Amino acid sequence: MKNLGAVILCMLMLGLAMPLLAQKGSPYATDPTPKTKNKVSPDKDPQKEKRYLTIWRRNTKGTLYGNRCGTEVTRKCGFEYVIVTAKQRGGPSRFRRALHNAGVNFLLFFRNGPFWKFRLRKRLKR
Repeated sequence: MKNLGAVILCMLMLGLAMPLLAQKGSPYATDPTPKTKNKVSPDKDPQKEKRYLTIWRRNTKGTLYGNRCGTEVTRKCGFEYVIVTAKQRGGPSRFRRALHNAGVNFLLFFRNGPFWKFRLRKRLKR
């Protein structure tokens, strides 16, 4: 019985010292993921298409819809105009369209600043 306490004490000390004695790994082991210098970042992936916010409009007045320069200006602001006609089947109701546009305008307010609509109109006139 006297030796049992000594054995338990030795096992406990050995158990605490084991992580210190363990090897990290072979110095000749290879990394499973090869390191390459030419990495493509996920935000600059040429195949990934950027998704823009949409503002639903009933008419095209003042939007320059179909004009390439107008589309580029609105995309720089982070949104696109989508034309939804009144007779379009399955289209949003007036309330849903107004609610959607209010949410998009709220997001664009924080993304582009408080006077983003005035700057957009100025750019579109140019």
